[in-house]
Amino acid sequence: IVTSINNNALAVPLDAVQLESSVEYVNRVVEGVAERVNIKSGQLQGDVVVVTVLTGELKPGDKVQLVQAKASSANAFGGPPGR
Repeated sequence: IVTSINNNALAVPLDAVQLESSVEYVNRVVEGVAERVNIKSGQLQGDVVVVTVLTGELKPGDKVQLVQAKASSANAFGGPPGR
């Protein structure tokens, strides 16, 4: 049963979604150049998230830049590593 359809929604890898000053975005890569596309994330489905494009252009088949998590220099208790 289909309850609703959002024609402006796409699914992107969760690792592509970034956050800056409460604004979510992905970087769309066109001919090696990244351009920012503001989005609103929605339902998580496995390792992809459904997003709605707010500003910019993002189409099915577009390439997006994946972000790798940065290693933390603190241990699980907030102190320096190794203590």
